[in-house]
Amino acid sequence: MPYSSVVFDMLSINIINALRPKSILDIGAGSGKYGRLIRLLQQNDPSYELETLACVEVDRTYIDSFGLEKIYDRVIQEDIRSWENLIEMQGDLAIVGDVIEHLPKSAGEDLIDFLTYNFKHTLVITPIDMAQGAWQGRDQERHISRW
Repeated sequence: MPYSSVVFDMLSINIINALRPKSILDIGAGSGKYGRLIRLLQQNDPSYELETLACVEVDRTYIDSFGLEKIYDRVIQEDIRSWENLIEMQGDLAIVGDVIEHLPKSAGEDLIDFLTYNFKHTLVITPIDMAQGAWQGRDQERHISRW
């Protein structure tokens, strides 16, 4: 689903506020939850100097229906399993919010390794023991690994 629980929202915002990253990549943006939270943080603290807020989203319908191009400075339509196509991406913070469970374990490990090498910090949020199949005909929404 392009949505996720609010359980870790405040913790995520507190971590982002403590790190104060200048460049952020939101992987699997879905409905743009983390982008909107970061924009709200910016709005509430004008001293926060964010240079780039980018996202990767595989589903074009999510990009259009959730207006991701209005939330993020850069929207990349790409399947994150092909992260090699994003090899030039580097920055201060990568957010992997409710995404890693959609990847085979080996692909998730490769993604985390890539992000650890290319980003100063990586924030991973994932549900525990939450089975999910395809959602509204979208196979990429299946949960296929546990973390």
